[in-house]
This record gives sequence, structure tokens and C-alpha cells, in this order.
Amino acid sequence: MEQNDMRKYIYLDDEPVSNVRGIKRTVEREIDNLDIDHKHPLPYEAQIEQLKITSTSSNLDGLILDLRLDILYKDDDKSIDKANYRAATLAQEIRTRATEGEMPAYPIVLWSTEPKLRKSYDPDDTSHDLFDLKCVKVDFELEEYAKSVAYKLVALVDGYKFITSLRNSVSTQPHNYLGFENKPVFLDDRIYVHLRNQQGALPTHEYARFLVREMLETAGPLVDRNHLAARLGIDLDQSAGFDQLVDKLFADAAYSGPFSSGWPAWWFALVDDSWRKLSSVPGPLRNLPAQQRVDFLKSISGISELVADKNSWDNERTTFWTICQATLKPLDPRDGYLISKQPKFPWQDREYVSFDAVLTKAIDDKKIKIDVLEEDRFKRTRAKLGV
Repeated sequence: MEQNDMRKYIYLDDEPVSNVRGIKRTVEREIDNLDIDHKHPLPYEAQIEQLKITSTSSNLDGLILDLRLDILYKDDDKSIDKANYRAATLAQEIRTRATEGEMPAYPIVLWSTEPKLRKSYDPDDTSHDLFDLKCVKVDFELEEYAKSVAYKLVALVDGYKFITSLRNSVSTQPHNYLGFENKPVFLDDRIYVHLRNQQGALPTHEYARFLVREMLETAGPLVDRNHLAARLGIDLDQSAGFDQLVDKLFADAAYSGPFSSGWPAWWFALVDDSWRKLSSVPGPLRNLPAQQRVDFLKSISGISELVADKNSWDNERTTFWTICQATLKPLDPRDGYLISKQPKFPWQDREYVSFDAVLTKAIDDKKIKIDVLEEDRFKRTRAKLGV
């Protein structure tokens, strides 16, 4: 697919055109090759048939759904028949038909309001795997959020097409799904086995879900921008030179597989290897405080716009290696508190929140709970600090 080709999404939302026009335009204008066509949902059977026809005529690369499609809104231009289903029902049928080969596989994205998601989506774990991306409409008011979603929408289309082409090739090997022509030495064999067992057996959306959620959105062999900054000791908010530094010293570590344009990530084994090969490196990255890491990076790269991150409390370490799941700020795992929901694969890093996030109840805003075994330790630390 040429980079200038349009990625076409149909956006089903039962609200009036005037209510959603601004949202779709906000996202479209962040990237040149994205087209979002808003339509009101049709009755169930008619909607399935319409999507089937549209997808097979190459006028559909992905689908965006509002969570509730069964609410009747009065349109200024014409009356609308009320849909008799919800997004999860439609998504499930599309996934089933794609698996059976009746329809092509394409990404399905959820756009809705926070109250709807909190009431109908969040409690229902069974529907979460149906959608490749969940977005809260009010957040599109933030330019960075709208830009991120736009790039992810394009990345999802390209990633689905790439995975489908691999599944249709008899010569495909597991490492090809990760963007490698040959199996890299550093690749965890457990990941390789997982992909090998699934090769050719699961539908495209299953591979997509695994790569996005279990590889790109969860730290492990791959780390995202926040984790990479934490391990380099860099304060992202204060360091205008971060991207320049990564391009200069760690470009070879960048993930180049499916969805990479929407979910930038780096193979940390290659980051660490590049670090060790730098001239006069002061020691293993893991053992150095943030300020020493940053001072060395500034000297070796010549990039002065780098600022070392700091800890929240005097008793906390700056040997950062992870991030707080509530604040996204760097954290030494020894100063963190394990959260109750942990990654499900052995190659994934455990997840933490900071003392500050628990103290200020920032974890509540993200619906995060610390492990029950960590509660006593938090209380002891709080008593020791007198806060």
C-alpha cells in the first residue's frame, strides 16, 4: 500500500450529523491519508449487508462504532429508523464472518462517551477483545490525543493488511509477524513459540490483538516512549531533545513490525546493546541514577536539551526502570506498589504505581487498585514519612 493511499473508515453513530462532524474532522485533519465517513446505523440485517457490500468493493478499511447504536435521535434532515442492537453485537458478527471468510478482516474501533463506557463497556470483559482501540469522545478536544488516535487508525489498517498477507503466504515464519526477515537472537523463545502455535490457525484480528495489547501496550521485550525515557533517566516533559537522542543513538532498536506507526516502541535488548557499545560508558544502565545516565547521554550525543527526571520523595531512588501506571512518571520498581491486575504472559514486566499516586488517590482516576499484599507496606511507608 502506498503511503498516500486513503485509509477509509465508516463511522456508525446514531447522533445527528452536527453532533459528530466536529469529532471526525478533528481526527481527520491530524493526518493526510485518513477518511472517516459518518453514517447512521441501519437495522441489524440491513447494516450487515451494507457493510458486506462496502467492504468487498474496497470502500471500507475499518469500522468505528459508538457503543450505543440503539438510541433514537431526531435528525434535522430526515427521520431515522431506530437500530435494534449495540456495538458489541455488530462487532461480534463481523468478526465471525471475517473468520469464516465471508467478509475481509479489518479493524473495529470504539468511540463513545465516558458515562456509556463506564456503564456498559468497562464491566463487560467479554466484549473488550472485539475492539482494537477504545476512545473517549471528550478527549478528542486534546490535540495530542486526536493526533495519536489518527495515527493509530492508519496503523491499524496497514497492520491488518500486512498480517493478512502473511497469513496467506506459505513461507511465513513467526518472526515475520514482528517485522523481522530472520529470527533475531534476542527474541524470547516463548514469544516465538506462541506465534508459531498460532500461525495460520487464528484469524487476523487475533494476531492484531496479541501484537498491540500483549507486545506494544505492555512493557517487556518491547518498551514504549514513556518506559524508554524512564530507563534513560529522562524527563519527557522537560527534554525537547529526547526524540533527537533516540534517533541518533538507538534508531536500530526501533520496532518496525505491524502497527509501529501508531504504537512506537523499541526492542530494549537492542537499546541496552547500543548503550553498552557507547564509548566510555559509565556502567550498566540499570545500576545508574538518572542524573548520571543523562549527563553521559548529553556528553556522548552533544544534545543539551535533556533533563534528568527526579523522584517524588527524598527516600525514593532515581534508578528508574518502569513507570507509574497512574501518572506515567518514571519509577524504580523497589519504590513502587504492585497493582492488582498484572500482565498475563511471562515475558511481560510487572506493573506498579508510585507512593505518590496511591497517596493522592490518582490511582482512583485510572481505576487502578494496588495488590492487597501491598496495602500494609503502603501504610508503613506513609507512617514513616508522616503524611
